[in-house]
Amino acid sequence: MEETRNSRNIPRRPQSLVESHGIFERTARNGMTGLNMISKAACATTVGLLATMSAAFGQTMDYSAAQDLFGEPVTTSVTGTPQRLSSAPVNMDVITADDIRRSGAATLPAILSRLSGIDVYSWSNNSADVAIRGLNQGGSNRLLVMVNGRETYTDALGVVLWENIPVRLDEIRQIEVIKGPNSALYGFNAASGVINIVTYNPQFDEINAERLTIGSDGSQAASAVRTAQWRAGGIRLSGGWNKDPESEFHPRYAGDRLAGSDPSINRTVNLDGQTALDDRSTLRIQTSATDGSMRANYLMPFYIDLSLAAGKIEYSRDIGFGQIEASLMHNHFDVGQYRNSLATGSLSNDVTIAKLQHLFKSSADDTLRFGTEYRRDEMPSFPAKGGHLLSQDAALSGMWNHDFSNDVSLLTALRGDRYWLQRDGPVIDGSPWTNEDYNRSIYAWSYNSALVWRPTALDSVKISAARGLTLPSLLELGVANPMTVPFAPPSVPTAKLLSLGNPQLQPTKITHYELSYERSVPQWNTSGKIAAYHQLVSGLRDISATQLIEPLPTPTLLSTYVNTGGAHLNGVEIDLKGRLGEGWRWNANYSFEAVADQGTPDQYHDFSRSTPRHKANAGIGWDIGSWESDLSLRIVSATEMAQQIAFGVYELVPIKTTVSLNPRLAYVINPALRLEATGHSAFADNPVSSEKRRILFSVIANY
Repeated sequence: MEETRNSRNIPRRPQSLVESHGIFERTARNGMTGLNMISKAACATTVGLLATMSAAFGQTMDYSAAQDLFGEPVTTSVTGTPQRLSSAPVNMDVITADDIRRSGAATLPAILSRLSGIDVYSWSNNSADVAIRGLNQGGSNRLLVMVNGRETYTDALGVVLWENIPVRLDEIRQIEVIKGPNSALYGFNAASGVINIVTYNPQFDEINAERLTIGSDGSQAASAVRTAQWRAGGIRLSGGWNKDPESEFHPRYAGDRLAGSDPSINRTVNLDGQTALDDRSTLRIQTSATDGSMRANYLMPFYIDLSLAAGKIEYSRDIGFGQIEASLMHNHFDVGQYRNSLATGSLSNDVTIAKLQHLFKSSADDTLRFGTEYRRDEMPSFPAKGGHLLSQDAALSGMWNHDFSNDVSLLTALRGDRYWLQRDGPVIDGSPWTNEDYNRSIYAWSYNSALVWRPTALDSVKISAARGLTLPSLLELGVANPMTVPFAPPSVPTAKLLSLGNPQLQPTKITHYELSYERSVPQWNTSGKIAAYHQLVSGLRDISATQLIEPLPTPTLLSTYVNTGGAHLNGVEIDLKGRLGEGWRWNANYSFEAVADQGTPDQYHDFSRSTPRHKANAGIGWDIGSWESDLSLRIVSATEMAQQIAFGVYELVPIKTTVSLNPRLAYVINPALRLEATGHSAFADNPVSSEKRRILFSVIANY
């Protein structure tokens, strides 16, 4: 039973030449090539519908109207103009609102784990790391995650804190997952991929929802979404609370018990409003706040109490020759308490991002986008106080999408970054670096290029090449932690250990080549995709082996971050999905990935041993009357994972093949109310994760 949403169209003129000319040209040409969702006659009736869309980079588009028009998920985040998923010049998967609902998953990482090419390490029921196409680890930092284009990356720690992303599942329209480096198209940190969470737009969609959940392990959650609209716009308020009792974990190093077993508690509130100021301009304001606590068990387990306040304002206007968009975003991140075996203390981080972009068509076949971005990122020294670290990044970017014919198109994008670093305040006694070492600049560039060929209306071939970048986090650059630790021989019982950031770190670079083929088989209600890729990674960053830098009178040791080497990756992904009759649906995917480390791997970054070679997912669903049932299966081959066994000493721990079975059963009382039971069971002995099996019971209202 498909869920219904209230959506409306606001009559207004086309927002720009991109919309009124370019989109219609592309739509008409696609229709005239025989695509099954648009006929020639239908193309002639789409002008009025297209006039209700905005071409301003996708965050202001009426997705309902566009999806109804194209008959499949639509994205604008790649080129800035609406494109069908099958025509997007990148390898993209779209998880729809219906996919999210039928998954029964309670968290974003659990939803993402159902896709091919996605690595998810679940450290507990409420903490996970997500990576696209390998090289996952604790605190994976090569992935750009956004909510409506607003970045959620925590710069200070160099991670994405998934459990604190301020969005409720019931307000998500779709999740766009773009695989491979996309720095030139999307910007900062899009080195291995991009995840863009697109919520319902309050100007076009009236969404109201409530959800209450209890779990067999004592977990609890509640959330609500409310929308108010007026003729030219709308506003949506959402909020939620969840509590997840953490199970006991037994680290091999006793000092890691400092992370404790406190429950994870999170509270979020999010406000999103958009309005048409006149027939040429649109304003969107988003703001959110999160506070709570979490524990992660990877490498060096830690516990943090945190809060995050964020806001973004976007203004778009038709200037007669295309569309201008300006945006300003600010994130304030606070950790009131941080504790692990290495450090305790508090930290804060402020990030400000300003962007200006111009999207236009120079001809019926050419779409161009030029942009500039400024990023300011600062934090006080941590955990030792008194210092201040500031990084800034200025970037210029350009994109050109050219249609050679109805069937062949080429995308080219370039971006150049100037990154500079500054530090002031006292430095740690014994540090090999001074503040002058931090006064440095890095110049870097990235590119994306993709050729799309549609030999028939039912299939497409994509060939792409890309280069992406990941800049060092402020923690890797500037952590300052002196401590006293045990030392050998016994005649010298203690030593001074300096755990420091390294101002000389270089960006990690990823070069990527890919070939993919997609085909739809309408007579079988089936579609499929196969992709093969080769990836070269250089400049990986890691914690160095401890060095003795001062033997007497008190031995002084140094542990810092260094660029260690790289890796070569080769992979294949196969995706299939379809329907059987009226009530049955199914999907399956398989991923193979082989990693060869370049340089001397250590126990933390031995990716050839710590990357699972095989991953597979399968799902089946069946609806009958008021009942909905879904079952998903995930298999991840055996691998190894780093764990601290003594202070500063790590060992790769074997992880057996993991099999996860996730059932869902729902009873639809009426179109606005349903009861749901979902289960998660992991049949594996994972000594690193404290995730446990559980059943969740929910009452969900959507109207």
